Amino acid sequence: MRKIAIIGLLAVMLMLAFALPAQAEVLQNDKVPVTWTVVIPCSGEFVELEGYMHIKYAVTADGAGGFHVITSSQPMGLQGVGDFGNKYNGVGGTRWTQNMKVGEVYTYVNVYRMVGAGKAPTWSVHETYHYTINANGEITAQFDHLKTYCE
Repeated sequence: MRKIAIIGLLAVMLMLAFALPAQAEVLQNDKVPVTWTVVIPCSGEFVELEGYMHIKYAVTADGAGGFHVITSSQPMGLQGVGDFGNKYNGVGGTRWTQNMKVGEVYTYVNVYRMVGAGKAPTWSVHETYHYTINANGEITAQFDHLKTYCE
């Protein structure tokens, strides 16, 4: 689902480059469903996370083929129960500002915490989302990588 949101964002940016004056701005709010299975490195516990990532972005075309993007994301109802029975809730958020042009490479990093209930460990999720857009506005490479860290 996140890939669909990024592709939609890129389509909007391409339309803006050719259709809107430099001051025009489009705001989007997406509630993207996610399901991730992660292993907590400090305990070896497998946790199935389900919920949403709230992703909000504003895009402004600059009239010269570029875009100025402000993105924020945070877990929204993201929670899980590990195979040891521990409960976790996602908190935190990321803000990202990027000046973009078609034909370039972009990387987005999102870090948030999963707070354990009771004696369960608190840990962080580090997500790196990368994509490459060629001069025709097509995505030619992309990946989404999750890694966990104990606190």
